[in-house]
Amino acid sequence: MNNIDTYLEYYGNQSFNTHPFNDIDNIIFTTFAYLPIKINFEESKTVKQIIDLIKDSKILGRSAKNAVKLLNQIENLNRYKEIKFRNYISVVNENTQFCAITITFDSSCYVAFKGTDNTLIGWKENFELLYTYPTNAQLLASNYLNQTIKNTDEIIYVGGHSKGGNLAMASVMETTPKIYRKIKQIYNNDGPGFLKEQFLSANFQKIKPKLKNIIPEESMVGILLYNDNYQVVKSSAQASAGHFPSTWHCFGSFLVKSSLSIPNRKSEDTVRTYIESTTLENRKKVIEEFFDILAESGIKEFKELKDLKPSEINDMISKIKNIDEQSKEMIMLTGKIFLGMNQKNKE
Repeated sequence: MNNIDTYLEYYGNQSFNTHPFNDIDNIIFTTFAYLPIKINFEESKTVKQIIDLIKDSKILGRSAKNAVKLLNQIENLNRYKEIKFRNYISVVNENTQFCAITITFDSSCYVAFKGTDNTLIGWKENFELLYTYPTNAQLLASNYLNQTIKNTDEIIYVGGHSKGGNLAMASVMETTPKIYRKIKQIYNNDGPGFLKEQFLSANFQKIKPKLKNIIPEESMVGILLYNDNYQVVKSSAQASAGHFPSTWHCFGSFLVKSSLSIPNRKSEDTVRTYIESTTLENRKKVIEEFFDILAESGIKEFKELKDLKPSEINDMISKIKNIDEQSKEMIMLTGKIFLGMNQKNKE
């Protein structure tokens, strides 16, 4: 099986001039948003400086481990030895979970947005996508893109994994014409789409020519909400484990094509049917009450739900006032998707 490791073995010593930036470089750079960096910084740092910065960090979760592994792999490769990291910011409070970093190479830069961590607010923001635009994280992403770009950045790539892919799209939808003209590609790596209103908006239609939606064949996250023109790739992992780009197959600098599985198409239809048959107000009420109940139960991290019995989760859901069966089904379906990822990958 050819994967990122194979790519680095064959192309790690070729410059970006010899072998231009491509989808696999995108996967590598978007993973760096998960680096376990503890302090925000604006100034540029080398790969070695970042390695020194995180050497005493407690590494939690598969994505963070993949990021650290990749950083160590590229340290001595000619292709990446001159890249720099700048404008790292991480925000986690009672309302928002957001993280971004910019990677520069030659006269280009890649703006990478991090996906969801394990905090309760991070997962609540995922559910907020069912009824809110823009979320707090989407607003921060828009501000970050506008503020991080410099006049010396001649070519811009914007990307993210999971929720970070959604943030990448949202940031470009709201950016300035000057920055938009410099953007060569937007990467949504298995991240959710938008509500129908935003999906049909002029701002989303504007970014579509530059957008790549990459999802694995058993995608559970990238098919949520409204999006289209998927590039389906083959993964070495099944079900939720395929969410992680480190499992995606490549051949040279190309991702190996596949097709979306039938069960996942059904999940996509279920989510869209729920959205189209309920009001924004109802979805907001149900989700906010559900997360209030989780907080009142002493749950601080979303992965703690996997230790509960199904009957205990049902009891929590039943506490939501006047909840309808369709909303119950949606919470269970969405929770099952994300808990499956947590259970198998300890994210």
